Amino acid sequence: MARRASEEEAIAARAAAWDAAVDGQGDRQGLLDWFTQRLAARAYLGTVIEDLSDALGEGEEGHVSHRRH
Repeated sequence: MARRASEEEAIAARAAAWDAAVDGQGDRQGLLDWFTQRLAARAYLGTVIEDLSDALGEGEEGHVSHRRH
């Protein structure tokens, strides 16, 4: 969970740089590549955390039967 939080913080910290790049004042391609990698890592970590939670039986009380199909 700490690594996912770290990814979230890194993404938020670069938001201003992305805004500047969109306005034509920065390296848009470099930032696009960076964000692509970071967002992929965040998605992967989210999947791993969810899978581990399911395997450990955490949070099952919130699931309803039609979501398990």
